[in-house]
Amino acid sequence: MPSILSPVTFSSSLTFKYMKPKITLIFLSLFAAFVLHAQTDTLNQYDVNGEKHGTWVVYLDANWTKITDSAVACYTRYAVYIHGGNLYPMARWGKKGYTLKRNGEVVTCVPGKAVMLDGEYKWYNAKGHLLSTHILKNGIYTYYEYYTSSGTVRGKFAYTEQCGETPLDYCLYIYDKKGNLKVKGPIPRDSTGKPINKE
Repeated sequence: MPSILSPVTFSSSLTFKYMKPKITLIFLSLFAAFVLHAQTDTLNQYDVNGEKHGTWVVYLDANWTKITDSAVACYTRYAVYIHGGNLYPMARWGKKGYTLKRNGEVVTCVPGKAVMLDGEYKWYNAKGHLLSTHILKNGIYTYYEYYTSSGTVRGKFAYTEQCGETPLDYCLYIYDKKGNLKVKGPIPRDSTGKPINKE
């Protein structure tokens, strides 16, 4: 009978049996790190002409104005660019005295602690009139509508409704001051497929 201080030997099959979970755990950790790196590697890319292309992270201040410094951002969302043209343009809506609500609750900006836009957001002016409605899912637009001062719809972007040949050709609606539909069609693009907009 071996003493307590005697060396203990294990069979190779027993060693492998206990090593197998460790090897699996190491492999899964490396795989997860690779996948996470691959996902972030596809954000904020440029095409061969130096134009923004693909999915970009957009940082916003309290008024939803685009900013470059993430350290002071209040909100964040995603934008999709095609050769420099933004497929999901967003205007600045906030001003002094304006109110932003998310799913019916007033939202307060905390600079430096950017929150991904997710849910239904509504901007109201200082008199309490509804200016716009924005619906985003995990930072991606699904719907956007803006109104006249009298409250009638002036325009809307239905991002989940296809109006052209591809799923990227979502529907854009423009109305006159009385609320009558003037234009319905896909977002305008040039011959290269680049969206034509102000952003």
